[in-house]
Amino acid sequence: MGGAAAQSPRQLGDALRETLTALEPDVGGQVRTPVLLGGRRVGTLTLRTDLVEREGQPIYRINDRFSVDLERSGSASMTLRADLLPDLSALELSLETEEPRGGDTISRQRVTLTRTEAGWVRTVVRGSAAPQTSELSKDDVPHSTLWLSPPLGVGERLERMAKASLGARLSTGGQDVETGQPASWRISVEDRRFRNGAEELQISRSEGAALLTAWRGPRGELSSLDLGQRLAAGAGLPSGGDSPRARVVLFLRAAVAGDADGATSCVDLDALYQQAGGDPADSAVRAAFAEVYAEELLDADVWRTRGWIGPAGVRGDDLQESIGGDVAEVWVTAKPKLRFALAKRGAGWVVVGLPR
Repeated sequence: MGGAAAQSPRQLGDALRETLTALEPDVGGQVRTPVLLGGRRVGTLTLRTDLVEREGQPIYRINDRFSVDLERSGSASMTLRADLLPDLSALELSLETEEPRGGDTISRQRVTLTRTEAGWVRTVVRGSAAPQTSELSKDDVPHSTLWLSPPLGVGERLERMAKASLGARLSTGGQDVETGQPASWRISVEDRRFRNGAEELQISRSEGAALLTAWRGPRGELSSLDLGQRLAAGAGLPSGGDSPRARVVLFLRAAVAGDADGATSCVDLDALYQQAGGDPADSAVRAAFAEVYAEELLDADVWRTRGWIGPAGVRGDDLQESIGGDVAEVWVTAKPKLRFALAKRGAGWVVVGLPR
């Protein structure tokens, strides 16, 4: 008789969420840690979790802030406030981002999500523009959804609650707050070290296209967070964090790997749908459009024949970019007529047009 089959990372991640039926006191309190980029300190991460009651229901009330210094252009920040149930699903949340755009110009965005009986109300405010509000059905985005906003929010709490040991790998599905698109949460415990007489574990976490590396102590406490170890290690991504080229590289790598959540988290499907002439009010056609595009996005052979993926894989050094304010284009050096179109969404870039 053979032993029981090993559980997949997705099964382990989903099983972890099923255990989150009551508030965990160890998660409460405030965490403040340095933020690194390729080993160089660039900012600070503050995570605040209070265990309170809302209308007689125990919840986590979180208040997180991330600030980072940008060379030659000032500083950028993200602030997240949310009320979460014990399983880390949201009752409501607000994500605010701001970053310099040259001179005295500051770009600001606020995304709010409110749970309703029918699903969710999502509102986006960019600068002084009028709010853009959309409704998400709970059939499409269940109330149990994890709303991800790396490096803040539920992704860090879930990593902390996992208490994973060396070699462990877990994953589960979610939704990206900024883009409103599906995104995966994944962790892998990759290394250990002894610091001040205590063991620390190195945990790599991906949320959509974001790649983070944390060191945690024996009780899961966070001692540092690196935003760019893989970028700085010569993995073929352009330096500088979330540039248009980096976003296209991450998108193509996800497509080659068959990671539907990772690929779609890099694109704005609503923008692609509208460019194709789709009616935003026709949810059935919108769903069919998303399904067709998912198949195309994950067709690695198509990207290879177009010259986007070479024998050595996808490398940022093979790509060129042109940036004009909140829009950009990315193309392979040898094929300048085939271009990705990208747009700035809060603190990150997303693909809004595919090469044809």
